[in-house]
Amino acid sequence: MKKILAFLVSFLTLNATVIINNPNGLIKVYLSKSSVNRIVLPEKILDLAYSKEKGLIVKVVGNQAFLKYKVIKEQKFEQVGGKVNPNSLKPIGNPQIKYLAKPSEVYFITKNKTYSFLFIPKNIKPQTIIINDFGAKVKEIIKYETEDSYIKTLAKITKTILNNQVPFGYKIKTYNKIVYKDKIFTTVLKNEYDGVIYKAYLFEIHNKSAKPYKLNPRILYNLADKPPVSLTIFYDNQVNYLLPFSKAYIVIIEKRN
Repeated sequence: MKKILAFLVSFLTLNATVIINNPNGLIKVYLSKSSVNRIVLPEKILDLAYSKEKGLIVKVVGNQAFLKYKVIKEQKFEQVGGKVNPNSLKPIGNPQIKYLAKPSEVYFITKNKTYSFLFIPKNIKPQTIIINDFGAKVKEIIKYETEDSYIKTLAKITKTILNNQVPFGYKIKTYNKIVYKDKIFTTVLKNEYDGVIYKAYLFEIHNKSAKPYKLNPRILYNLADKPPVSLTIFYDNQVNYLLPFSKAYIVIIEKRN
């Protein structure tokens, strides 16, 4: 599980994240034509429809879709056999890699809604597109927050955030704001997630020194506005230390008033 989370956190770091709130109608999105892109919807994707002739490959996993454009290789040849062997050809130079990438519409079907996208390929970084749809009823959000045991609920919310997703029905606010800085550490508030019963925060802590550190949860409690009900540290390594010149992620959950 730690290896999976490490990959997902790395994916979060490498990708450009775009948050779209309450989409209505056709959603126009730019995708990297040479890398894997990701779409995160508020609900599980049950089906999809799109034209494969446009070169787009789509793989669905739960409420996520991974999109990549097909790659084709073009090779130039010259004839070397003359009239004796006209089919004898010699390659000229190296193969040229090209992406079969055209604007295309994709429809993602969920239980309560069909999301319509127009994807436009560009020479940009891989994209993570998070769709916030606040149409989820308060009762449904409360069910999400109470259908499991107290401990399982906090673990579910934490895991969802570390997986670079949004807990069901929660509103996400992106800050990327430095909240603490000294000679050793820089702490950045990445996101805030608002539910009905709970509110959560995602922090990123950078170690700027050549010394490893074991973070003290009691000190990290000060990052919360009020005493948290849960605090989780993810070190992104096997030794569970904040290694030199590396970073860790903190998820803090507190009860709303």
